[in-house]
Amino acid sequence: MMYIAEVFCSLIEMHWLPVEWRIKFKIATLTFKALETGQPLYLAQQLCAYAPTRALRSSTSKLLQVPRTNLRFGSRSFCASAPTLSQRSFL
Repeated sequence: MMYIAEVFCSLIEMHWLPVEWRIKFKIATLTFKALETGQPLYLAQQLCAYAPTRALRSSTSKLLQVPRTNLRFGSRSFCASAPTLSQRSFL
């Protein structure tokens, strides 16, 4: 157990993130770039802005529409994981 703690501390000192955090950071970065600049175009086309049917306080925030998926594999795609991650973290 001490070895794991030492490895984790050394990763923090080197400014490395665990793999799961790196993946989430990369998705969040790509989502932000796609929303703000429209580049890369193939990712920007997969993101749909959420438009509520009536006036809400959240209508001014930049929310994304989460598409429905039937399979667990589909929920791992960019168009499904980017909105769920972005609504939890940075937007």
